[in-house]
Amino acid sequence: MKRFFLMMLSVFTVLNIVLFSELTFAQMDQMKGMAGGKMPMPAPGNNTPEGQVPVILTPHKQKLVGVKTQPVRQKTMNKLIRAIGRVAYNERTLTTVTTKIEGWIEDLTIDATGMAVKKGKALFSVYSPKLLQTQEEYLLAISSAKKMNNKMGSGVMAQASRKRLLLWDVKPAQIQNLEKRGEVIRALPVLSPASGIVTEKMALNGMYVKPGMALYKIADLSQVWVLVDIYEHELPWIKTGQ
Repeated sequence: MKRFFLMMLSVFTVLNIVLFSELTFAQMDQMKGMAGGKMPMPAPGNNTPEGQVPVILTPHKQKLVGVKTQPVRQKTMNKLIRAIGRVAYNERTLTTVTTKIEGWIEDLTIDATGMAVKKGKALFSVYSPKLLQTQEEYLLAISSAKKMNNKMGSGVMAQASRKRLLLWDVKPAQIQNLEKRGEVIRALPVLSPASGIVTEKMALNGMYVKPGMALYKIADLSQVWVLVDIYEHELPWIKTGQ
């Protein structure tokens, strides 16, 4: 045991002598450089504006510390943004169905939300005493105009009745059908002003309606909106038209 201790002591002594010698020689070299005015200095022009000396790493050391380089090139920056959103109707294609005359709903054809409708197809029929009376006046004015060859203002009366029907959203084709029939139509069909899907239905059979009362809402789902919530720090990556 004593012999092992002496051996270890000898080894430590040798190591101390070697380290001290290397340190002494390094200090002597530095002192010689200072004495001769040759103190190692960083190469001119390599300093940063702040006066810091750049560090140069060998390829081996770059690999050890994980330094990666890439040639400079111009390219479009892409960023994937994940967000939560919801699909909504295009507000520009929403249509509200109303009537411009009071009356009672009959023959309700579109009787549930979610049903598909086409423009010009009947949604329901409306019975209106005012509409019935105007039809009678129009047919009477036409008949009188034919008999009297448009004398005594009979043609003017027919035009006034026709204009009143048009203002109540009676279609020209329906007026033409009225002229061919020669009889009033008790309940006039109300046609869909647009194609789409019924999103809201307020109309009921036998319901009394007034001008401007909303009876249906129809949405064109051929084009929809996606409403997305984007974080503020992601806004620079968003632009119109994406």
